[in-house]
Amino acid sequence: MGRHRGNAGRRFSSGATTPRVYFGKGLGDLDIGYLRPLAVAGLVGYQIADSPPRSNLFTAGFVVEYSIPYLRSKVQSLDLPEFVRGLTPMTEVLFTIPAGRASGARTTALIAPGLSYAGAGWEFAIEGLCRRAGDRQGIALSRSSTCRSISSPPRRSADRCFPPP
Repeated sequence: MGRHRGNAGRRFSSGATTPRVYFGKGLGDLDIGYLRPLAVAGLVGYQIADSPPRSNLFTAGFVVEYSIPYLRSKVQSLDLPEFVRGLTPMTEVLFTIPAGRASGARTTALIAPGLSYAGAGWEFAIEGLCRRAGDRQGIALSRSSTCRSISSPPRRSADRCFPPP
């Protein structure tokens, strides 16, 4: 479930709620050799606007990933350069389609090819953002780290680690 809050000065002053269903499948349990590190995950949702001018939207997307760390640990330990050993190439695809009265909304598509690099307790990703009709291209960067404590299981944080309460 996602919640978008309306904000003065932004495009919409009203909010929206998006119930979503997530799915995913890794091919590691199949006996298909070098395709075992391949994984597909996705989502389907429906964004329900609180009030106009925000539109209701159908959202759907998926990501295809190929984990080189999984390839090396579970399929075959290839002699690769150190940097390549932590890479996971991926491509994300996301669609939004107006539902009902569009209020100026239009169908959008986003394709984002990228790479993720994972180290001991951290991860960094970079993706190119390619939108339909050539508008709003760009690059997305993200970093996450795993916070560990003696008394708690690992937690993921997009910005910083906090000690457990």
